[in-house]
Amino acid sequence: MEVWTDQSGYGIPTWGPSRKTRSLLATGTQAGSIDEESLLRILKYDINSTDGLELQGVTKSPTKFSSLDWIDFSDPFGIIAGGMDDGAITLWDPKKILDGQQTMENLKLGKGCVSATKIHKGVPVGSIEFNPHKKNLLASGGSEVLIQDISANLKQPTVFTPGVPNYHEGSRITSISWNRIVQHILASASEDGKIVVWDLKVNKSVFNFTEPSSSSAGMDDYFGGQGASQPPKSKETQMMWNPQIPTQFVVANDDDKNPTINIWDLRNPGYPVATFNDIHYSGILSFSWCLSDPSLVISSGKDNRTVVTNFKTGEQVLEFPTQSQFKKVRWSNQLHGKICAMNDEGKSSVLSFEPEGLYSNPGRPFSTPNILQSSNEPYVPKWVQPRCGAAFGFGNKLITFSHQ
Repeated sequence: MEVWTDQSGYGIPTWGPSRKTRSLLATGTQAGSIDEESLLRILKYDINSTDGLELQGVTKSPTKFSSLDWIDFSDPFGIIAGGMDDGAITLWDPKKILDGQQTMENLKLGKGCVSATKIHKGVPVGSIEFNPHKKNLLASGGSEVLIQDISANLKQPTVFTPGVPNYHEGSRITSISWNRIVQHILASASEDGKIVVWDLKVNKSVFNFTEPSSSSAGMDDYFGGQGASQPPKSKETQMMWNPQIPTQFVVANDDDKNPTINIWDLRNPGYPVATFNDIHYSGILSFSWCLSDPSLVISSGKDNRTVVTNFKTGEQVLEFPTQSQFKKVRWSNQLHGKICAMNDEGKSSVLSFEPEGLYSNPGRPFSTPNILQSSNEPYVPKWVQPRCGAAFGFGNKLITFSHQ
């Protein structure tokens, strides 16, 4: 039940943040890819076009990207932030990239770049994210978590830490996530499995732990037992806050021996409140929580499976017909049911939960959703459910319904 558009060499993707830019997709050439040049492209998603993605603007960067985010700061086009492979944070003006004066034939280095600061001292910026509430705050992770405030001076943002000490010292940060409900709460994860929750109001960590893995002694390792003396295995740990419950977050990593998705709750931090261990058969590379329907989570693993799961029931809603290992997946907040993705070769894709373009591109693969055991019917996402309605019944009775 999806359309799959694959484009070679586009890189790390992120969706346009506003209604005016909702069909736009920014991509930055992935660090470690075989591409000679590092390009920041802005493309338009058009399901009726031949390729699905049409180039709208492009600019050239001196180094390749490790992470990318886009926020509608100050106007609908906003600012694109790039976490670079050399530890720099770059800020780009999409309007200057979209002015139509630059093509692949006359690329100009740094066109549209409004700021470039090397704040992570040569460590690749593994994750970067704007605060969805205070859009002037940009968090990034290299060997430590740093936050930039772009409100006063976009060219020279103020830099500060969420607190001390640096609980990720000696490791590399792989994931950054702002709380979707409480605006001053930030969380970070590193390759040693360390999860840290920061409170910017008190400028310190309010919770931290190391998630147990197959290379540790499980609960003994978590509570500082015999397994704690064993050096942690390096892994790509991913985490993200629950968009509906401010105390819950999901954690997963690329450990092939323990490919689980764990739901943690700060109100009961002794162990995960839910564990899904039957979604993937190998390590999990990426996942994303759907804001249009917070019951849905998409994940992609080393088993070449990309699956949409109802995290409330643990049931698999849909599996995409692709054999790719996606290192990045992200739901669009504006285009319901659309997901941008990047595989391990740096190729960009757009996945759609619903069938589209079947007449304009009949050769594209699609699949049918799974029949859920709980309801004996396919899952119906919130964005296609009617918000309210009314009908007359027998005896001239009027029946109404709504989500409230």
